Amino acid sequence: MNLPIVIVGMTLLITGSIFTTTSAEAKSNLPATKPSASKPSAAKKSGENTYHSIVKVMAENIEARYPIKSLAFETATALRGMTVHDTAYEGDDGFIKAVNDVLWEATHDLHLKLHSEKTVAHRTSKSGGKRVPKMRRISAPQGAHDEGAFTPLGTTKITSEMLSKDTGLITITSPIYANKDLFTQTLNKLSSADNIIIDARNVRGGTGRGVNYFTSQFFNEPTHLSSSITRDFEKPQELWTVATPVSEIFGSKDVYVLTGKGTASGAEALVYALKNTQRGTLIGQKTRGAGNAGAFLPLGSGMLLFLPISQTISPVSGEAWERVGIEPHVHAALGTSLNAALKLIEEKPQ
Repeated sequence: MNLPIVIVGMTLLITGSIFTTTSAEAKSNLPATKPSASKPSAAKKSGENTYHSIVKVMAENIEARYPIKSLAFETATALRGMTVHDTAYEGDDGFIKAVNDVLWEATHDLHLKLHSEKTVAHRTSKSGGKRVPKMRRISAPQGAHDEGAFTPLGTTKITSEMLSKDTGLITITSPIYANKDLFTQTLNKLSSADNIIIDARNVRGGTGRGVNYFTSQFFNEPTHLSSSITRDFEKPQELWTVATPVSEIFGSKDVYVLTGKGTASGAEALVYALKNTQRGTLIGQKTRGAGNAGAFLPLGSGMLLFLPISQTISPVSGEAWERVGIEPHVHAALGTSLNAALKLIEEKPQ
């Protein structure tokens, strides 16, 4: 069966565990089957049945909704293989690890991952989120925006300061949520600057509304930022900028973005759009490569699957940054990116 999914928009709302899968984990084997000399207890059998049910639901939904159709079938098949044997897991943590090993081996998708609800709640709160959405939500069409009642899912940790009379710095250290007034207040402090530096080195996510709105502030005319592939539409869906109170002012300023391995998911959507439209100069290191957007799938028993349902692509080349990352224009070590950006500004033609 297809359970209701909670549409999150462009990317995941929590940080940390999504991007901690290592090559060592990917190569790890599933827990070995443990033969029992006696008949399994009723409690053990009940736990196995629960895990098998969860695997079945995950496989069905991945097969139907994961954006890359060939990988969807391969992953679903791999998951179903977990139910062939009565594997003994060391509780929920052992089961979650075993599932994530299978998911990583099949897709190498940094977003596709099983979590405990407690972990999601803790990390969402830690990263500025106000709540973990569990009710079914309807996703707005790509690029659509309405003026109806809307409550952001969290508060973006964002600051701004003038570094010199003509250069301003925006620093973001959390997911990018849809905090329109906060963004306007933050950017207004830099209205006299000719150059804007955005430090996105520690931004591991965001929501679709939030990232789209924040990005739109640096465009003074309607611009096609990106497109997305989903299983729901035959053609890619377009994402365009939206009007903001500061677009006319900041749409003409020179933009520089600091990137690194900590730049992931929603932050990569920002970086990708600015680079793809030749609107910004990227300085630093290649980004993480988490380009598939998704939603939380409630599974019961205190577990949530983050299920990617779309892949962002360039409207020009059709290429994606999933598993690849985004290369900066200027490479610089993590601790020298800001100085490298300032040097570029100093050396640019007047």
